[in-house]
Amino acid sequence: MAALHGSIKRKLYARIAAHGGKAKSHKTAFCREHGLSARMFNAIAVELQGLLDGTRELLASERKDLLKAIRRQARQLVARRDRLAEIEADRLRMNPQREAKLRRTAHRNGVALSRLQAKLARIERRLAANVPGICFGTRKLFNQQHYLALTGFRDRDAWLRAWQESRSHQVYFVGSKDETAGNQLCQLRQTADGRYQLKVRVPDCLRNRGERKYLVINGVTFNHDRAALDEALDANTALSWRLHWDGRHWRAFV
Repeated sequence: MAALHGSIKRKLYARIAAHGGKAKSHKTAFCREHGLSARMFNAIAVELQGLLDGTRELLASERKDLLKAIRRQARQLVARRDRLAEIEADRLRMNPQREAKLRRTAHRNGVALSRLQAKLARIERRLAANVPGICFGTRKLFNQQHYLALTGFRDRDAWLRAWQESRSHQVYFVGSKDETAGNQLCQLRQTADGRYQLKVRVPDCLRNRGERKYLVINGVTFNHDRAALDEALDANTALSWRLHWDGRHWRAFV
C-alpha cells in the first residue's frame, strides 16, 4: 500500500508539473485513471499540496536571504574595485603586499557574487515553475548512486532498494469528524485487553475479487498520550493518520 501511495503521489506531482493547478483540481481524472476512492485521493492530495506549499515557502525564505547576501557582496566588490581604480589612476598609493591582497579579495568577491547570483537564478526558476522541483526520496540519497563505495552500498541494486524504500516509506490518511472513529480509511478501536485494533481500507486496485476490503492489525499499542487518544475516539474527533516504515517497524502517528 505504501508503494502505491508513493507512486500515486509522484504521478500526481508529474501531472501538476505538466498542467499546473492545485493537487485537488486533478481529482476526477485521477480517481478514474487509478481506481482510487475520493477519500483516498484527498489524503494524497492534501499531503502533496502541503509538501509543495512548504517547499515554496522555504525557497522564498532562501531567496530573501540570498538577496541580502548579494547586496552585501555587491557593495564590498564596488568599494574594492573603486580602490583598485584609484590605484590604477595613481590617485592612491598602497604597499605592494596590501595591494595584492586587495586584488585577491576583490577577485574572491566577484566569484562569490557570481555563485550567489547563479543560486538565486535556480531558485527563481523553481518558484516560477508549476512545481518547485522536489526529489522524492531526497537528493542526498539519489546522488549516492554515483559514489556507492564511499556511501557504503555493496552495489547499485542495494542502493536501488534503499532508494525505492525511501520513496515509499509512509501512507497518509486524512481524517474527518463525519466518519466512524474520525477517519474513513484508517480506524482505531480499543480492545478488551487494553490495546487497540487498527483497520485500514485496502484500495480496490490492490484487491483481487473476493479479497477483504480491510487490513486488520491487532495488538496495536501507543506509548504516548493514550488518554488524549481515547478522549478523541470517544468524541469522534477527526483523526488523520500517518503510517511510517522506519526500516524495521511500521509506526502509527495520529
